[in-house]
Amino acid sequence: MEKRITDLEKILSFQENTIGVLNEVILEHSRQIDWLNRKIILLEEKINSNEDIMKLSDEVPPPHY
Repeated sequence: MEKRITDLEKILSFQENTIGVLNEVILEHSRQIDWLNRKIILLEEKINSNEDIMKLSDEVPPPHY
């Protein structure tokens, strides 16, 4: 009976450790997703602002034309 309890305690300890590791992975992924979402929003704002986009009529054709 004592061996069974010891085995269950080992299993429980392993599972608790695994849950902790998985939780850290989830938290890191969540931070990365938040960072990527902020980058996407900034890129969308830059695209929509049209600051760096030239009008087609202002572009010079390449020399081989």
